[in-house]
Amino acid sequence: VGVATYHLKVETSGSTIIVYFNNGTLPVINYTDANPILSGRFGLNVFNGTAVFQDVYVNGRPVKSMAAEAGKPLRFALDVITAAPVRIRYSVPPYGVSPVISLEIFDMHGRLVRTLVNRRVSSGLYTVNFDGRGATGKYFCRLQARSGRNAALLFEKVEAFACIPHKAAK
Repeated sequence: VGVATYHLKVETSGSTIIVYFNNGTLPVINYTDANPILSGRFGLNVFNGTAVFQDVYVNGRPVKSMAAEAGKPLRFALDVITAAPVRIRYSVPPYGVSPVISLEIFDMHGRLVRTLVNRRVSSGLYTVNFDGRGATGKYFCRLQARSGRNAALLFEKVEAFACIPHKAAK
């Protein structure tokens, strides 16, 4: 049995995504979404069980060089550091439009305790403090990124953390 080589090409423009297989000229998928996010394209080569993404472009610019040139993160991330105060670090990768970031704290019952961030941000690394005054117990931090205020969800992550009461200085 010989080793097969496959090629998958994906193109997006506005709200349409088109997928071609094996360097074909007729798409195997042609789908239009009501909530467009970005324009771009990428190639995926699969050979002998290994997949490699190639030529990833967002709004006409190569993603790898966009991020490398500017020293920007390549993905969304969330990290909660429990100390006094609780530090929350998050990263936003480069996209065609700056996403709307929502960073919220919830209690154990799912009630919103505080909104720390709710605005459009550019690509970069960010740190926000949650002082947790009067807060004890387990909490949840939720990071969401959207392409607009009520638009498609690009990323969501929830992390649990514990708040320990601050001791007053003697």
